[in-house]
Amino acid sequence: MIRRKPGDRVLRIALDGLYLLATPFVFLVFLIRSRCFARRRYRAGFREKMGGVPRREGDRPCIWVHAVSVGELRAAIPLVEALLRDLPGWDIRVSTFTDTGQDLARSSLPPEVRPFYYPFDYGFAVRRSISRIRPAGVILLELELWPNFLIAAREAGVPVLVANGRISARSFPRYRRLGASSSGG
Repeated sequence: MIRRKPGDRVLRIALDGLYLLATPFVFLVFLIRSRCFARRRYRAGFREKMGGVPRREGDRPCIWVHAVSVGELRAAIPLVEALLRDLPGWDIRVSTFTDTGQDLARSSLPPEVRPFYYPFDYGFAVRRSISRIRPAGVILLELELWPNFLIAAREAGVPVLVANGRISARSFPRYRRLGASSSGG
C-alpha cells in the first residue's frame, strides 16, 4: 500500500531538482580534489549507490540495517547478531556508505548477511533500492536522515527506526514533516 502525503511529490521533485543541479559541482570538486574515479574509495559501490543493489531473492521477511561507516558498523554488529538469533528465517541486510565500512562488513558479519552500498538520495535510486531489497523495516544507526529515502520508505509502507541518533528540538519539526504523523498515518 502506498502511503503518500500531499506534499511528498512536490518535495521529492524539489529535492531531486536540487540534487541534480548540485551534481555537476559536487562531481567537479571530487574530480579536482581526488581524481574521482582513479581512486577506489570514490568508485566503490557507485552502481549500488545509484540504485543497482542486488535484488533480494525469495519472499522471507527482511530487515535492512544501515550503518554509514566503520564506527556505526561496529555498533551494528551486536544488533545484527541479535536480529539473526531472535528472528530466525528473516533476511538481514546491512548497508554502508563507505568502502571501509563495506570491507569491515564483509569481514565481520556472518556470511548470510549480505552487505551493500546505501543509495545516494536521488528519488529514483532510493526507490529502486527499496524495491530490490523489499525490507519489512529499516533500522538506521545514526541520524543521517535523507529526505528522499524517508519519503520512498513511507510510500512503500516500510517503517524506519533510528536506533542511535540525536536530534535538536529545533530540527525535530522539520524531520517530523517527513515522517508519519502522531495519528499513526
